[in-house]
Amino acid sequence: MAGLLEIQQVGKKEDFADVIAMVDYKNTPFSSMCPKGSEPVNTIYDWQMDAYDDPQLGGIIDGVDVVSADYVNPAAKRAKAHGRIQKFRKAFMVSDMAQNVSDVAGVGRHAEMQRAIKKVILELKRSMEATFCSDQDSQADDGATKAYLTRGVGKWITNTAQTDLPCPAIFLTPLTSIVSSTTATMLEDDVNAAMESIYQQTGQQKDFDLLCGTALKKRFSSYAAYVPNAVATVPLRRFNQDADSKAIINTVDFWQGDFGSVKLILSLFLAKDSAIANVFNGRGYLIDWDQFELRYNRMPGYKENPDLGGGPRGYVDAICGLVVYNPLGLGKIAPTA
Repeated sequence: MAGLLEIQQVGKKEDFADVIAMVDYKNTPFSSMCPKGSEPVNTIYDWQMDAYDDPQLGGIIDGVDVVSADYVNPAAKRAKAHGRIQKFRKAFMVSDMAQNVSDVAGVGRHAEMQRAIKKVILELKRSMEATFCSDQDSQADDGATKAYLTRGVGKWITNTAQTDLPCPAIFLTPLTSIVSSTTATMLEDDVNAAMESIYQQTGQQKDFDLLCGTALKKRFSSYAAYVPNAVATVPLRRFNQDADSKAIINTVDFWQGDFGSVKLILSLFLAKDSAIANVFNGRGYLIDWDQFELRYNRMPGYKENPDLGGGPRGYVDAICGLVVYNPLGLGKIAPTA
């Protein structure tokens, strides 16, 4: 057949939809919910921790005066805590022709740089979120290979002394406030025991936010459907449903224990310095926001660098540090495998 077939055509235009599809919309709950504090004016910032003495039993004999041995130091347990700032930065560029010539579907002409700025700011915020929710310890800048690092929540909520600017020993999180069993074997009793440990430190039945990974969230949902056998650990199915309902609902967003309540908030940025999926998907932080603060010297923002002929370029950066006022009132769910 002598006619022109479609498959022989030269110069056909590509049919692009005028959109660039993005499916990644991960939230940054810690950075969004954490209170913002004063601006740090040094690379190290300080605050103080204190604790009450244990109660004493007994009485005073009638007529006995106060003597020098009776006096106590009311600031004996007061201690100074320290944190470090960290600088976050991500640089990028768009070539001259990519910005000024190309007409990209979903972007348009002269708009590639503007889209890049918005995208990279979001990426920087995610890096900051992962840092705050990590097991990273703080670090001093040595002017060569090491930069200033701020300490992550996972390294604040620990029972062992940190390497850099360690938390005063009497304010380290009690081991009983940390659940280290594997996610698959963790029971409600384990969570309740950690909440009891926190209550023994604070004396308050508080409402906590639990930032949790996906595996940990599923474990809480299973508590609504299963109950441990009184003899063994084999779970028994328990399910209640309205006779007229055609929906099966098996989710837990709030959990109430003997020593407080917990609101479960999913996060995909916990313990990301671990390469083990069971570790970061099973991680959880029992958060009392009164004990946290983010101190920004510079909020995330864009700065333009000179265009030397190759095209527009710049970077987004931020400077900030994390404060944990007193780790005694916090808890952690941290499976090791």
